[in-house]
Amino acid sequence: MLKKFKKTIIFISLILLVVIVFYLIPEKPTIFTFTNSDTGESLNGEVFLDNYYLGYLEQGNISVPSLENVPLNLKFIGEQAGEKFEVKYSFPKDYNSYKIVPFSLTQEEIDFYKEYYNHKQEDAFLNVLEPHFKKTPITWKIEDSTQCWKTEENKIRLAFSEIEESSEGYIKFQEVYSNPDILIMCYTNFTEKYNEYKEELEDKKTCKNITFDTNKIAATNIELEISEIEYKVSAKIILQESNKTIWEVCKINKEEIGFNPEIIFNPNLKLSDYLIGEGGPTESFGNLILQGEARFFGDKDVIVSCTSGFPLPEIHEFLHVLGFDHIIEINELPTDFFGDKYVPKEYVGDVLSPYQNCINQTKINQHYSSCLKYIYSNGEIGDCSGVKFMFE
Repeated sequence: MLKKFKKTIIFISLILLVVIVFYLIPEKPTIFTFTNSDTGESLNGEVFLDNYYLGYLEQGNISVPSLENVPLNLKFIGEQAGEKFEVKYSFPKDYNSYKIVPFSLTQEEIDFYKEYYNHKQEDAFLNVLEPHFKKTPITWKIEDSTQCWKTEENKIRLAFSEIEESSEGYIKFQEVYSNPDILIMCYTNFTEKYNEYKEELEDKKTCKNITFDTNKIAATNIELEISEIEYKVSAKIILQESNKTIWEVCKINKEEIGFNPEIIFNPNLKLSDYLIGEGGPTESFGNLILQGEARFFGDKDVIVSCTSGFPLPEIHEFLHVLGFDHIIEINELPTDFFGDKYVPKEYVGDVLSPYQNCINQTKINQHYSSCLKYIYSNGEIGDCSGVKFMFE
């Protein structure tokens, strides 16, 4: 009996010893590795978890212990050839399941983040994620004032003033003579410019025949093999039979031309009614807008301004330059009984509706004003709900 009791004591002691050893032996940390995937070299730098400093990499590695609260993100501030760069990752929630978690960057990505890091050092609005210029006042210049008739110059200045006032002065603009943030171009003879653009389309378009096994008298862009980044220059039937239809489709990659053909050749925009414009950021890094352009086209002898005096086309394009997108895109518009697109009632009065309307669009809408205040107050007041952006 005593012998059996001793065995039981020994067995229990062994179990307790295993439990004690299990708790005393430290859990092995997970190793995060950072490398250049092109060269295989280890990357040097510092690692932060939700902005709390974790440590410095040793030969591209860092140990991450078991954490009570899993952080949302990991920030790596690296250095290569004396230049810093910053990259953010979503923290892997299951990181404890791996011995090693690899992070890699191509040299192209590293070069991009280096330049972005330099620009971020000058960003006065670090608290906001929305697209924005990195400082105010934002400077602007009319490229050739001889091409911009006097009434149009006045409307451009009024538009900047309206945007400033709408933001309660949080965003400011300043006219300069060189190196502007926003370059503005006017074309007083739109007919001439229109023909130039048309010639460019003809020179750069590519055409192909598409065959259908039916009598196909109508076809969608998808059926005609036209992607979202392409513009349909023309599409016509060149052979039609009961069991066969051949379409000739000519198209162009919109990224290969320096203008927006959907604006220039839009039949819904009439020169006698409104000034035709296009605008947007031309250079950006991440959420920082470095340069923007706005172009205004119109034959000055036939242009009619909005009777309200509100510079609608100019404000519309300048909001695009500031990174704001249309409230709804043309391809998202519904169609009526006759197949014509129309703007839904809730968007008719929006200055960033795809179609301009002098009667209903007479002021900068509240959601844009609030968003401008939010961005250029560095997130202190306002918000950007209900606003769409050209990029994130």
